Amino acid sequence: MALVPKKDDVEYRLNHLVVKNLPRDYLGLSQIGNKCHRFLQYYHYWAFESEIDNRISRLFGFGHMMEQQMINDLADIEIFVSGEQKEVVGAGGHWKGHCDGEAISASDIDQKFLVEFKTHNDKNFKALKKDGVRKAYPGHYGQCMSYMGYLELPFCFYLAYNKNDSEYYYEIIYFDEEAFSEYKRKEVEIITSDALLPRIGNNTASWFECKMCDARSTCFGRTAIPITCRTCKNVDVLDEGNWACTIKADFINPILSSEEQRAACDEYQLGDMFK
Repeated sequence: MALVPKKDDVEYRLNHLVVKNLPRDYLGLSQIGNKCHRFLQYYHYWAFESEIDNRISRLFGFGHMMEQQMINDLADIEIFVSGEQKEVVGAGGHWKGHCDGEAISASDIDQKFLVEFKTHNDKNFKALKKDGVRKAYPGHYGQCMSYMGYLELPFCFYLAYNKNDSEYYYEIIYFDEEAFSEYKRKEVEIITSDALLPRIGNNTASWFECKMCDARSTCFGRTAIPITCRTCKNVDVLDEGNWACTIKADFINPILSSEEQRAACDEYQLGDMFK
């Protein structure tokens, strides 16, 4: 008969087992509201490894699971959602997002609008109700603004769910052309700058937002830069989300696949911006 793992081991594996990963292949438009431009650069260049444990993974999973319930509840009040996870492509193909959906209301079937679903704990939910999306969650505001801009939708129905007591809060966020233009400018700056942009805050690791940042150890020189094609001095950032190797420039296809980028090669040299 198999032995049951000791209690501490079970608790650790269920809640605290950590998986390390490089960032995903593209910058998410859900990140556009992040105030630290340098963090976004590190993400773009895979300059750090992120850590996620099983507990946090389940929290993300709960949010995805709730989306269908929220869609059903909107249908009950004659707001009908379609186009779930429709891809939205931003600057150079290096920024992407997947909106929660587009919707129409029975009261005006000709007017399509964006819908975004979020789940919150009780403390954050109350802050959202008090201050509104733009102040309480500038990242969510930026995400909604970017999706509306690229999809040419006039407003967003932002629906929030309180995980403590199942209360809903909704807010109508209207499209702002000036804000969208600023976010697009930011997208381009992140992917085209050939030097690291200033850190957020007071330029120390003790800054409160830095303490919670996945790139903190890399940013302040405590962890080595991962060896990938993206952190190599021989890489070029191209349009359509592509990366190319300058050493392979004479080849028929210098474009690097995601697998090639992660593996790097024997010609690797740390990029000048990370020295």
